[in-house]
Amino acid sequence: MKQPKKLTRTQKEMLSKEKLVPDNWMFLNEDNISITVLNKKSGKRKIILLKTYHLCDRMNICEAINKY
Repeated sequence: MKQPKKLTRTQKEMLSKEKLVPDNWMFLNEDNISITVLNKKSGKRKIILLKTYHLCDRMNICEAINKY
């Protein structure tokens, strides 16, 4: 498993929209349609779909979203 990283501002905004506290989560992995975050305290992983967010300009994922 890779070392968890700090969240970017965009990722923090996504977590906030999911009603999660960004300070409690670390970034693990990202692909075309989702990001995976890790809870600092419990170690649980959560997958957040990028499809539900309109962040095409910031994350260059328009092509991936349009495929689905």
